[in-house]
Amino acid sequence: MGVIRTHVQIRTAESKRYFREGLIAMLDELEPKVVLVYGAMPDIIFHGLETRTEFVQYPDWTTRMKQKNIMYKSSVEYIAFRRIGDGEG
Repeated sequence: MGVIRTHVQIRTAESKRYFREGLIAMLDELEPKVVLVYGAMPDIIFHGLETRTEFVQYPDWTTRMKQKNIMYKSSVEYIAFRRIGDGEG
């Protein structure tokens, strides 16, 4: 098993290229069956590598907080809509 972190590491085109090259080298050397990925999995890095191992993505803190905020807003909008629809609004 391998573990990598993409968060903050892949901001520029050059850093993405280096990250992909390093990832390929790691896959060649270790041949892991599973690689845990903390952060984004952009196609420019991971495309074509999914045949070499199983990647399991875990969203970083920022992504989780954005999703939580979106879910919260959706819940509030749903409740407001229900109240208006029930004649309580």
